[in-house]
Amino acid sequence: MWGDAAPVGRRFRLGDGASNWPWNEWLTVVGVADEVHEVAFSLQENLFEIYLPWSTHTPADDAYLVARGADRRTTVQALRQSLSAVAPDVPMRA
Repeated sequence: MWGDAAPVGRRFRLGDGASNWPWNEWLTVVGVADEVHEVAFSLQENLFEIYLPWSTHTPADDAYLVARGADRRTTVQALRQSLSAVAPDVPMRA
């Protein structure tokens, strides 16, 4: 989006400024993830992914948590325990 310029700290919005949907507000880039691979039925290359604050989600939205740990099994187990402690009805798929 910004060529060779560093994206962190830059601002953007997804809306056109005219409607009231949550993403019309200006967003600030706070970090950049390396290549993100997700399960998809399409072989089309994604140009970019955006992770929005939880406060912009509605109950119908999917939510993704990206985490890194030394061992996948123990990391997933710790995440499952933490999620079930605060939101036992939220399904988790790893």
